[in-house]
Amino acid sequence: MSCRIFPLALGVLIALGATTASAEPGEDAPAGDDAAASSDAAPEPDATAEDDAAASSDTAPDAGAEGAEGPRNFVGADVGFLVPVGKLGDTTGVMLGGLVKYARGLAPGAGITARVGYLYGLSTTTTVNNVSYKYGLSDVPLWVGGHYFIAGACRGFHIGGELGLNVLSVRVGGSSATRAKVGFNVLPGYRIGDLDIQAQLSLVDIGHPGDTFALGATVGYDFAKF
Repeated sequence: MSCRIFPLALGVLIALGATTASAEPGEDAPAGDDAAASSDAAPEPDATAEDDAAASSDTAPDAGAEGAEGPRNFVGADVGFLVPVGKLGDTTGVMLGGLVKYARGLAPGAGITARVGYLYGLSTTTTVNNVSYKYGLSDVPLWVGGHYFIAGACRGFHIGGELGLNVLSVRVGGSSATRAKVGFNVLPGYRIGDLDIQAQLSLVDIGHPGDTFALGATVGYDFAKF
């Protein structure tokens, strides 16, 4: 009997050993599954970096576009004076008044201008052959021209010129007469913010440049920009 039990026990032990050996490789399978799941869930760093770079390039401001300054248009008003020089001083005193101004930009720093207004000449007295005559000269200017800013933007130093009609009203004593003359202005100036300060060299009548010369200045304020 004991001889039969020993071989039977030996067979059971061998069977248990085989079952244990066959179960050991299966224990590594979950680790493999976890590794596969981890590799599937991991983000793709290259694709994410490319997407972020593309989004940054799309939303980044265009520095060149911001730095470029396009044409500017202004509507404003000037007040100023003209001091007659030479023979013009025998016809009128200092001319004071104001003008409405429009400037249209055609390129950065350059544009065309138009001004219209009224300048009143103070009376002056001239004596001829011991007879005193009281003169005065008023002007309704209709000027068109252009300007150019040295720095290439609508600020700082600029130079301009105007050509147009001066509708003159000459007062002699209690009577007056009106005549229109073509005139010319040279306008060096400086703009700071909304203020525009200009010197003015004027020929009231270009047909008589030696007799109709005046020097003056204007201070302008731009109350509208578009």
